[in-house]
Amino acid sequence: LLRTTDGGVESILLGHTQYPHQLSWSPDGLWIASLDFTGALFVWDVRKSRLAFTRSEKVARVANFAWSPDGKFLASAEHGGIAILDPEGTVIDRIRIELGIYGVSWSSDGRRLAIALRDLQQFGIITQDEHEKWSEPKLIRTTIAGGPTRTSWSPDGRLLIAASFEALEVWDVSTWQVINQWSCRDAINCDWERDSNHILISQQAPLVRRYEARGPKNAKPEEIAMNSAVSCAALSPDQRLFARGGHCVIDLVDRQGVLQKTFTWPLPQPTLAVGWSPDGQRLASASGSRVFLHEVVGKGPSLKIGRLLT
Repeated sequence: LLRTTDGGVESILLGHTQYPHQLSWSPDGLWIASLDFTGALFVWDVRKSRLAFTRSEKVARVANFAWSPDGKFLASAEHGGIAILDPEGTVIDRIRIELGIYGVSWSSDGRRLAIALRDLQQFGIITQDEHEKWSEPKLIRTTIAGGPTRTSWSPDGRLLIAASFEALEVWDVSTWQVINQWSCRDAINCDWERDSNHILISQQAPLVRRYEARGPKNAKPEEIAMNSAVSCAALSPDQRLFARGGHCVIDLVDRQGVLQKTFTWPLPQPTLAVGWSPDGQRLASASGSRVFLHEVVGKGPSLKIGRLLT
């Protein structure tokens, strides 16, 4: 964890044997989940500074995960379908799907899951009924070359993004029709704005593009120049800052592209994933086989290595 007060490292979470490439705080701010390139999923208890559980390839090789809106459950996309887990690792439910799932996202009402099926060039919608039973996936074909690798619901639940690293489509959930689409090479992150209409795409290049979901088709997006090329990015909860991870560094950059703060540490590896806590006061980042926790407020980058968590 990184402190935003002085840029110091609050904690370092150890356990991964390979580089984590995805991490996310639970919406209640109590847990952090991280996924590495072996398909091992780790969940950390932030309050107790401990590892809550690991779901390794011995149990299931995890391809992607998503927190439920209330933070009580984790959807783990893995071989054979989706496991619904609690934060301590107990399997609450299983959704059997004999398809290769590359991405999963939870709708804001907690009643629908969207899965990305790259090999089939499709995505699927799974709905929970009033008896908390999950349906068979409704499969929808995309025009994305190579197929989608991720999905993302708008905050109001009325639109859905199906995307790869090269292109994205915006779908109207009421009709399941594409309402807009763009080519976006080297996209590393996709964030909805609160209005459920604008989409911010961070790219490896020093650039963020702002698209209007309900605007004219294929309209040229607004472009926000950034300070440097990056390997990962995340928009803060108040939507004022981008955390952009590079080599041994995380930059905090505002919506005008102005650098506000830099965190550095003496590790010769790039930052592969970064995520904000729900209150915007802390960051989690992944570099090497470690997950770092940082606090974000205050002035001046200084490094203070916190206690190690095993």
